[in-house]
Amino acid sequence: LFNAHQGQWNEQGELVYELHRRYAVFGNQAMEIFCLSLFAGASIHRGQVQAALKDARTAYTMSFEIDNLWEQAHSAIFLSQALLDAGKYEEALHVAEKSVRDAKTLNALPILYLHMMGSVYITLHLFEQAHAVYQEMSKLNQPPVPAYSEQIASRLCFISALNEHWEEAQHYALQALEQRDYSRVGVLFNTETMRCFEIEVLLRTGEVERAEEDVRRFSEQVGSSRRYRISYLRALAV
Repeated sequence: LFNAHQGQWNEQGELVYELHRRYAVFGNQAMEIFCLSLFAGASIHRGQVQAALKDARTAYTMSFEIDNLWEQAHSAIFLSQALLDAGKYEEALHVAEKSVRDAKTLNALPILYLHMMGSVYITLHLFEQAHAVYQEMSKLNQPPVPAYSEQIASRLCFISALNEHWEEAQHYALQALEQRDYSRVGVLFNTETMRCFEIEVLLRTGEVERAEEDVRRFSEQVGSSRRYRISYLRALAV
């Protein structure tokens, strides 16, 4: 995942595809599914929606065939995002909700799966449900992990801004800035797509220099991700 953290999605795609091929030869289906899910993730960041959907759905289906709950939960993250990108919202919600239930059963970092479900809720404009999800994430994020803290604050900033609660939105925007690590780019999907709303909040509340600096440093994170390139341009346009 080093290449993913550096935003080099093309390199990550080549690596995990080769690993997927080798695990298939050795008959290790669990790791084959794991790598295929990561390959779908790389395709999502490269803007190859249909390819990502095909591979993510294949991985998800295979995880049921071998009755592996861990890989069902893991592959669901990538399938949910691919479904969202493809406009298949009802199925994305179903997959995301099941993944949260599975993760809680396994005690397998449910915060990751809640984040995906929150993304689905936001896409469907179910903002109250999304707000509840990110509040639950905040409670689970103990002791605080900066990457999760940033994601939570970013989403709560977005929801507060939509409701025109500018003081609250400013609080979350500054909180996201404090937790942001510019040496990495989010591996979880949609972790950077709310940046333009944070920038608007910072500008509205007089934090012009901090907004400009954040956009400048965001440009250095984009790498080869088309998804983050769009997010950067939207932030720049604000």
